[in-house]
Amino acid sequence: MPLSSDELEAFAHIARTGSFSRAAKLLHVTQSAVSQRIAHLEQTLETKLLLRDHHKISLTTAGEELLRYCQFHEQLEHDLLQKFVAKNHQKMLNGYIRIAAFSSVMQSAVMPALQPLLISQPNLQLEARNAEVDVQ
Repeated sequence: MPLSSDELEAFAHIARTGSFSRAAKLLHVTQSAVSQRIAHLEQTLETKLLLRDHHKISLTTAGEELLRYCQFHEQLEHDLLQKFVAKNHQKMLNGYIRIAAFSSVMQSAVMPALQPLLISQPNLQLEARNAEVDVQ
């Protein structure tokens, strides 16, 4: 059974702010909705996550473990988004590269040096020509 991201997000906000009402404000939902999410999460996990009293909310041992999970999940999501955003904003090059070189240099030096560029820039086109010296 997968964990609900809405429930995990509500739990993480409560853990960080120490308040159901502040978590509700951050999530743009009612305090009742946050309470229901936590109740369902605790039911799904079959454990108590939060200790409530009149002045503060604290985490149980299971709650602390779940908060570490939430933080790890948030970091993975952040890293993944950064990777895709950076990839999509990477400047793409367009056009042709024209090179002429001796065949021995073309195969041993030029092509291996250009390979990473051509792979990372699929819009570039390569025109390579082997040139030989004709000695008479």
